[in-house]
Amino acid sequence: MQSDDYMKIDQYLQGELPAAEREALENRFWEEPELAAELEMRQQMDTYLRTQAQLPGLQEKMASLSQEHFGRMAKPKVRQLARRRLYYAVAVAATFALLLFVWNPFASNDLYSQFAEHPPLALVEKGGEEALATQAEQAFEAGDYQAAYEALAELNAQAPTDPQVLLALGISALETGQLTAARQSFETLAGGQTALREYGSWYLILCHLKEGNNESARELLQQTDFRDFSLASKAELLRQELQ
Repeated sequence: MQSDDYMKIDQYLQGELPAAEREALENRFWEEPELAAELEMRQQMDTYLRTQAQLPGLQEKMASLSQEHFGRMAKPKVRQLARRRLYYAVAVAATFALLLFVWNPFASNDLYSQFAEHPPLALVEKGGEEALATQAEQAFEAGDYQAAYEALAELNAQAPTDPQVLLALGISALETGQLTAARQSFETLAGGQTALREYGSWYLILCHLKEGNNESARELLQQTDFRDFSLASKAELLRQELQ
Protein backbone atom coordinates (compact mmCIF):
# COMPACT_ATOMS: atom_id res chain seq x y z
CA MET A 1 0.00 0.00 0.00
CA GLN A 2 1.07 3.57 -0.61
CA SER A 3 1.40 6.21 2.10
CA ASP A 4 -1.75 8.11 1.09
CA ASP A 5 -3.96 5.05 0.48
CA TYR A 6 -5.81 5.41 3.80
CA MET A 7 -6.82 8.96 2.89
CA LYS A 8 -7.85 7.84 -0.60
CA ILE A 9 -10.04 5.08 0.83
CA ASP A 10 -11.67 7.69 3.09
CA GLN A 11 -12.38 9.88 0.09
CA TYR A 12 -13.54 6.89 -1.96
CA LEU A 13 -16.11 5.84 0.63
CA GLN A 14 -17.32 9.44 0.92
CA GLY A 15 -17.65 9.78 -2.87
CA GLU A 16 -15.10 12.60 -2.89
CA LEU A 17 -12.45 11.21 -5.26
CA PRO A 18 -12.31 12.68 -8.77
CA ALA A 19 -13.49 10.23 -11.43
CA ALA A 20 -10.00 9.44 -12.78
CA GLU A 21 -8.53 8.78 -9.31
CA ARG A 22 -11.59 6.73 -8.36
CA GLU A 23 -11.21 4.50 -11.42
CA ALA A 24 -7.49 4.05 -10.77
CA LEU A 25 -8.14 3.08 -7.15
CA GLU A 26 -10.89 0.63 -8.14
CA ASN A 27 -8.49 -1.08 -10.56
CA ARG A 28 -5.99 -1.44 -7.72
CA PHE A 29 -8.64 -3.07 -5.50
CA TRP A 30 -8.80 -5.96 -7.95
CA GLU A 31 -5.00 -6.22 -8.25
CA GLU A 32 -3.83 -5.61 -4.65
CA PRO A 33 -5.34 -7.94 -2.01
CA GLU A 34 -3.95 -5.85 0.87
CA LEU A 35 -5.67 -2.72 -0.41
CA ALA A 36 -8.93 -4.60 -1.01
CA ALA A 37 -8.76 -6.01 2.54
CA GLU A 38 -8.34 -2.49 3.94
CA LEU A 39 -11.40 -1.31 2.03
CA GLU A 40 -13.42 -4.28 3.30
CA MET A 41 -12.40 -3.58 6.89
CA ARG A 42 -13.36 0.08 6.53
CA GLN A 43 -16.77 -0.97 5.18
CA GLN A 44 -17.16 -3.36 8.12
CA MET A 45 -16.33 -0.51 10.47
CA ASP A 46 -19.00 1.64 8.88
CA THR A 47 -21.53 -1.17 9.32
CA TYR A 48 -20.43 -1.57 12.94
CA LEU A 49 -20.80 2.11 13.72
CA ARG A 50 -24.22 2.21 12.07
CA THR A 51 -25.25 -0.78 14.18
CA GLN A 52 -23.99 0.94 17.34
CA ALA A 53 -26.28 3.87 16.60
CA GLN A 54 -29.23 1.49 16.25
CA LEU A 55 -28.49 -0.60 19.35
CA PRO A 56 -30.59 1.40 21.85
CA GLY A 57 -33.75 0.73 19.84
CA LEU A 58 -32.77 -2.89 19.33
CA GLN A 59 -32.17 -3.35 23.05
CA GLU A 60 -35.57 -1.86 23.89
CA LYS A 61 -37.23 -4.39 21.59
CA MET A 62 -35.22 -7.24 23.12
CA ALA A 63 -36.11 -6.13 26.65
CA SER A 64 -39.78 -5.86 25.71
CA LEU A 65 -39.81 -9.39 24.34
CA SER A 66 -37.97 -10.69 27.37
CA GLN A 67 -40.49 -9.09 29.72
CA GLU A 68 -43.35 -10.57 27.76
CA HIS A 69 -42.03 -14.13 27.73
CA PHE A 70 -39.61 -14.41 30.65
CA GLY A 71 -40.50 -11.59 33.01
CA ARG A 72 -38.69 -8.33 33.62
CA MET A 73 -34.98 -8.03 33.07
CA ALA A 74 -32.58 -5.08 33.25
CA LYS A 75 -31.66 -3.34 30.05
CA PRO A 76 -27.97 -3.60 29.19
CA LYS A 77 -25.99 -0.40 29.07
CA VAL A 78 -24.49 0.81 25.81
CA ARG A 79 -21.15 2.57 25.68
CA GLN A 80 -20.99 5.07 22.82
CA LEU A 81 -17.85 4.91 20.66
CA ALA A 82 -16.02 7.65 18.77
CA ARG A 83 -16.84 7.71 15.06
CA ARG A 84 -13.45 7.71 13.38
CA ARG A 85 -10.10 5.84 13.57
CA LEU A 86 -11.27 2.73 15.49
CA TYR A 87 -10.04 0.22 12.93
CA TYR A 88 -8.22 -2.75 14.41
CA ALA A 89 -9.31 -2.27 18.02
CA VAL A 90 -12.92 -3.17 17.15
CA ALA A 91 -12.38 -5.88 14.54
CA VAL A 92 -14.28 -8.45 16.62
CA ALA A 93 -17.13 -6.01 17.19
CA ALA A 94 -17.24 -5.29 13.47
CA THR A 95 -17.66 -9.00 12.80
CA PHE A 96 -20.55 -9.06 15.25
CA ALA A 97 -22.10 -6.11 13.46
CA LEU A 98 -21.95 -7.97 10.17
CA LEU A 99 -23.65 -10.98 11.77
CA LEU A 100 -26.35 -8.70 13.11
CA PHE A 101 -26.76 -7.18 9.65
CA VAL A 102 -27.22 -10.64 8.08
CA TRP A 103 -29.33 -12.08 10.91
CA ASN A 104 -31.46 -9.61 12.77
CA PRO A 105 -34.64 -11.08 14.33
CA PHE A 106 -36.34 -7.68 14.26
CA ALA A 107 -35.50 -6.75 10.64
CA SER A 108 -37.84 -7.22 7.72
CA ASN A 109 -37.27 -10.36 5.68
CA ASP A 110 -37.48 -8.54 2.34
CA LEU A 111 -34.34 -8.11 0.26
CA TYR A 112 -34.60 -4.33 0.16
CA SER A 113 -34.13 -4.14 3.93
CA GLN A 114 -31.11 -6.42 3.69
CA PHE A 115 -29.33 -4.49 0.92
CA ALA A 116 -30.42 -0.86 1.47
CA GLU A 117 -27.30 0.20 3.35
CA HIS A 118 -27.07 3.88 2.49
CA PRO A 119 -23.76 5.77 2.25
CA PRO A 120 -23.25 8.69 4.66
CA LEU A 121 -24.11 12.14 3.42
CA ALA A 122 -21.29 14.70 3.30
CA LEU A 123 -22.31 17.73 1.30
CA VAL A 124 -19.99 20.44 0.05
CA GLU A 125 -21.32 23.59 1.65
CA LYS A 126 -21.44 26.62 -0.61
CA GLY A 127 -22.15 30.13 0.60
CA GLY A 128 -25.75 30.59 1.68
CA GLU A 129 -26.44 26.85 1.35
CA GLU A 130 -24.48 26.04 4.51
CA ALA A 131 -27.43 25.98 6.92
CA LEU A 132 -29.58 24.02 4.49
CA ALA A 133 -26.80 21.50 3.85
CA THR A 134 -26.31 20.99 7.59
CA GLN A 135 -30.06 20.52 8.04
CA ALA A 136 -30.15 17.94 5.24
CA GLU A 137 -27.15 16.03 6.62
CA GLN A 138 -28.52 15.89 10.17
CA ALA A 139 -31.95 14.70 9.04
CA PHE A 140 -30.46 12.12 6.66
CA GLU A 141 -28.11 10.66 9.26
CA ALA A 142 -30.94 10.56 11.82
CA GLY A 143 -33.12 8.60 9.40
CA ASP A 144 -35.68 11.41 9.15
CA TYR A 145 -35.95 11.01 5.39
CA GLN A 146 -39.00 13.23 4.97
CA ALA A 147 -37.20 16.22 6.51
CA ALA A 148 -34.07 15.28 4.55
CA TYR A 149 -36.05 15.13 1.31
CA GLU A 150 -37.50 18.60 1.82
CA ALA A 151 -34.08 20.15 2.52
CA LEU A 152 -32.42 18.24 -0.32
CA ALA A 153 -35.14 19.26 -2.77
CA GLU A 154 -34.27 22.89 -2.05
CA LEU A 155 -30.56 22.19 -2.49
CA ASN A 156 -31.26 20.32 -5.72
CA ALA A 157 -33.20 23.28 -7.07
CA GLN A 158 -30.14 25.47 -6.42
CA ALA A 159 -27.57 22.92 -7.67
CA PRO A 160 -29.35 20.39 -9.93
CA THR A 161 -26.07 18.82 -11.14
CA ASP A 162 -24.60 18.06 -7.69
CA PRO A 163 -24.36 14.23 -7.63
CA GLN A 164 -24.19 13.96 -3.83
CA VAL A 165 -27.40 15.94 -3.47
CA LEU A 166 -29.06 13.96 -6.26
CA LEU A 167 -28.16 10.61 -4.71
CA ALA A 168 -29.31 11.60 -1.22
CA LEU A 169 -32.50 13.11 -2.67
CA GLY A 170 -33.25 9.83 -4.45
CA ILE A 171 -32.58 7.78 -1.33
CA SER A 172 -34.82 10.04 0.76
CA ALA A 173 -37.58 9.74 -1.85
CA LEU A 174 -37.15 5.97 -1.89
CA GLU A 175 -37.35 5.70 1.89
CA THR A 176 -40.51 7.83 1.99
CA GLY A 177 -42.29 5.83 -0.73
CA GLN A 178 -41.90 8.42 -3.50
CA LEU A 179 -40.73 5.87 -6.04
CA THR A 180 -41.28 7.97 -9.17
CA ALA A 181 -39.19 10.83 -7.77
CA ALA A 182 -36.56 8.34 -6.60
CA ARG A 183 -36.27 6.80 -10.07
CA GLN A 184 -35.88 10.22 -11.66
CA SER A 185 -32.91 11.00 -9.41
CA PHE A 186 -31.26 7.61 -9.91
CA GLU A 187 -31.82 7.58 -13.68
CA THR A 188 -30.17 11.01 -13.92
CA LEU A 189 -27.17 9.73 -11.97
CA ALA A 190 -26.97 6.45 -13.91
CA GLY A 191 -27.04 8.31 -17.21
CA GLY A 192 -24.38 10.83 -16.21
CA GLN A 193 -20.60 10.72 -16.05
CA THR A 194 -19.97 11.49 -12.36
CA ALA A 195 -18.22 9.25 -9.83
CA LEU A 196 -21.66 8.31 -8.45
CA ARG A 197 -22.98 7.00 -11.77
CA GLU A 198 -22.90 3.36 -10.65
CA TYR A 199 -24.73 4.27 -7.44
CA GLY A 200 -27.57 5.46 -9.63
CA SER A 201 -27.66 2.05 -11.33
CA TRP A 202 -27.50 0.21 -8.00
CA TYR A 203 -30.34 2.21 -6.52
CA LEU A 204 -32.51 1.62 -9.57
CA ILE A 205 -32.20 -2.06 -8.72
CA LEU A 206 -33.11 -1.28 -5.10
CA CYS A 207 -36.22 0.53 -6.36
CA HIS A 208 -37.47 -2.78 -7.77
CA LEU A 209 -36.66 -4.53 -4.49
CA LYS A 210 -38.56 -1.83 -2.60
CA GLU A 211 -41.61 -2.64 -4.71
CA GLY A 212 -41.15 -6.34 -4.04
CA ASN A 213 -40.51 -6.93 -7.74
CA ASN A 214 -37.54 -9.26 -7.37
CA GLU A 215 -37.74 -10.55 -10.94
CA SER A 216 -37.30 -7.06 -12.41
CA ALA A 217 -34.44 -6.44 -9.98
CA ARG A 218 -32.77 -9.67 -11.11
CA GLU A 219 -33.10 -8.75 -14.80
CA LEU A 220 -31.65 -5.27 -14.26
CA LEU A 221 -28.86 -6.75 -12.15
CA GLN A 222 -27.92 -9.09 -15.00
CA GLN A 223 -27.69 -6.13 -17.37
CA THR A 224 -25.44 -4.05 -15.08
CA ASP A 225 -21.68 -4.42 -14.74
CA PHE A 226 -20.30 -2.69 -11.63
CA ARG A 227 -16.66 -1.60 -11.57
CA ASP A 228 -17.03 -0.02 -8.14
CA PHE A 229 -15.52 -2.62 -5.80
CA SER A 230 -18.04 -2.25 -2.97
CA LEU A 231 -21.04 -2.22 -5.30
CA ALA A 232 -19.70 -5.20 -7.25
CA SER A 233 -19.49 -7.17 -3.99
CA LYS A 234 -23.06 -6.28 -3.01
CA ALA A 235 -24.30 -7.05 -6.51
CA GLU A 236 -22.77 -10.52 -6.38
CA LEU A 237 -24.43 -11.23 -3.03
CA LEU A 238 -27.77 -10.03 -4.40
CA ARG A 239 -27.39 -12.22 -7.49
CA GLN A 240 -26.98 -15.22 -5.24
CA GLU A 241 -30.10 -14.26 -3.28
CA LEU A 242 -32.16 -13.83 -6.44
CA GLN A 243 -31.17 -17.12 -8.07
